[in-house]
Amino acid sequence: MHLRRIFAGIVILTTVTACGEEPKNRPPIIRAVKTITVTEPAKGQLRRISGTIKAVNSSTLSFEVGGTVQKVSVSLGDRVRKAQVLAVLDRRPFELNLSSVQADLRKAQADLAEKTTRFEARRNLYAKGVVSKADFERAEAEYKAAGSAVDAAKAKVRLAKRDLDNTSLKAPFDGVIAMKGIEPFVTVVSGKVIFEIQGEGDLEVSVSVPDSIVKFLRKGQSVTVRLPTQRNRTVQGTINEIGSQASEANAFPLTVSITKPDADIRPGTVAEVDFVYRSAASQIAYLIPISAIIPGSKISAGSIFTFDRATSTVRKTAIKGRNIRDNMVEIIKGIAPGDIVVVAGVSFLRDGQKVSLLQKTE
Repeated sequence: MHLRRIFAGIVILTTVTACGEEPKNRPPIIRAVKTITVTEPAKGQLRRISGTIKAVNSSTLSFEVGGTVQKVSVSLGDRVRKAQVLAVLDRRPFELNLSSVQADLRKAQADLAEKTTRFEARRNLYAKGVVSKADFERAEAEYKAAGSAVDAAKAKVRLAKRDLDNTSLKAPFDGVIAMKGIEPFVTVVSGKVIFEIQGEGDLEVSVSVPDSIVKFLRKGQSVTVRLPTQRNRTVQGTINEIGSQASEANAFPLTVSITKPDADIRPGTVAEVDFVYRSAASQIAYLIPISAIIPGSKISAGSIFTFDRATSTVRKTAIKGRNIRDNMVEIIKGIAPGDIVVVAGVSFLRDGQKVSLLQKTE
C-alpha cells in the first residue's frame, strides 16, 4: 500500500511537470497568394462618354399637305411594313380641287384647238398673200399663248393629283412607331412632325466627344459599348462618323455603329462608349485588377503588394492610377513589366510578410 502511494505520487508529479513545460516553437503559417505578372502596357488612355442608342434607319414623318385627319391606322409601338398607310386626311377637298383644275385643262385644250385652227388658216392665207403679216403674227401669238395655257393647266392637274396622293401618309421602310402626335378629326398643317419611325436591325450610338480627344480618334476604330440598363453588359462597336464642326461646349458629334445588335438592345436607351486612345503626351500605363488595390487607399494615389521572388515576401508598393476599365485599373506609376502583383486577399497581408504563390503567375 505504501509503495502504491509513492508510485501514484510520482505519476502525478511527472504529469504536472509535463504540463508546465513550454511547447516547442511552431513554424509560422505561410499564406498562399494569387498573383499576376505585369506584361505589356495598356493600349492607351480611356474615356467613357454617355450617349443614346438609335436606329440607323430613323425618320420623322409629316404630311406634305394640310387638312383634317380622317383616320389613324397605327398606335405607338406598332411594327409597320414599308408603304403601309399610317394616317389619312379627308380627301374630299383635294378631289374637288382636282376636278376644278381638270375642268380648266379641258377649257384650255379647247381654246388651243380653236387657236390652232385659226393659226393654220392664217398661215396658209399669208403664204398666198391674202392676209397681212401682222394678222398672221397675231394668230401665231394667240396659238402659242393657248399652248402655254394648256401646259400650265396640265401642271396644275399633276400638282392636284400629287396633293390627293399625299393625303395618305405611308411608312418609308419597315420599322416601329417610336412617336405618335396625331389623332382623328384634328387639323394638321403641312410639315408638322406627327410620327417618328425607327427601322429594325442596325443600331448606332450618338455621342458628343470633347475636342481634346476627338483628334486622336479615327473612323473605323473599334470601341466598347456598355449598356448600364443591362447590368453593364458590353457589346462591340465601330466609329462610323466623326463630325467636322463642334457643337455645344466644343464637343464634336460622333456616331458609333453597334456590331451585331440583338433584340434586347432598344433604341432610345442610354449607352456608354469606351474610347481608348493614345496622345503624344500620354503616359505609359499598365492594367491590373482593381482587387489588387489595398483597401482604404485611392486609385489615384494608392498602394499594392508586389511579390519578391528572392525573399518570397510581399512588399507594400505605392502606385498612381488613372482610369478604371472593366474592373481593371490603369497604373501609370509604381510598377513595371515583370513585377508580380498580388490580386486577391490583400487586406490580410502586411508589408514584409512571407507568402507562397497560389498558382503560377501569368
